[in-house]
Amino acid sequence: VYSPDTGHVWPDAYRKDQDPPQQLGLWYEDIYDNIVRDDLSVAMLCTADYPARLGEEGVGDTRSDACRKQIGPVQLDPNLGRFNLPLTPEVFPSDGAYRLWCHVLQRGGLYLRVWDSAWPEGMHRPSQTRYPSSVSSEGYEVPLEWSFASLIWDGFLRPDEDGEYTLSLQAPSHATVVRLYFNYTFDANNVTVTLKSNILYPVQIHLYGLKGGDSATLLWSNGSVPLHSLQGGYLFHSPSLLEDFPRLLNVTNAT
Repeated sequence: VYSPDTGHVWPDAYRKDQDPPQQLGLWYEDIYDNIVRDDLSVAMLCTADYPARLGEEGVGDTRSDACRKQIGPVQLDPNLGRFNLPLTPEVFPSDGAYRLWCHVLQRGGLYLRVWDSAWPEGMHRPSQTRYPSSVSSEGYEVPLEWSFASLIWDGFLRPDEDGEYTLSLQAPSHATVVRLYFNYTFDANNVTVTLKSNILYPVQIHLYGLKGGDSATLLWSNGSVPLHSLQGGYLFHSPSLLEDFPRLLNVTNAT
């Protein structure tokens, strides 16, 4: 329930004469029903649908993808063992019921999708195959027997210290598309930015028109350190919705 007077979301159990909650707390438990408090290798990314009609069976169909707002990514609070999602009017702008989708981000590399074609958008063609998605951190090498390949990497980067970083995408010059999107900003194949430690920054890579035997690598540097491979320990991905963990997801108002 949304209160336009205060600009906050009110759970049904709250009355208007009470202080509204500022956050929504999500936590998870292991197979022994213990709240996980110290897993810094995970984060959470949520998407809230705009209000939908309430019918006899609950929330009706939401509108389009354009009616969704992203929350996070939010890192685990090790003291509480909880992801605290901020409840803001930017995400919950009006009265109504909201559907919340949450993904756990795992540390260890970027999410990789590969097609055996020079262009992935035509994947409906019988001659083109999309291979099972996987996780890649150091880079990718096209199988020698393939004529062409296209790939898309996406995930998040979390540096462990403040500084000016350079990210550089190393790919063959004959690739037809080489795009590095960092923090929702497009650059052809490299970018230099000032980053804060322990903040998750979105990164996505598009490489089309690779040939058999080609390789591609994402490099980075900080200050005077030379460019080197971006290790998986700094990268996060979300291959599926709450896969494997958390075993049980719980919700509370984070007050």
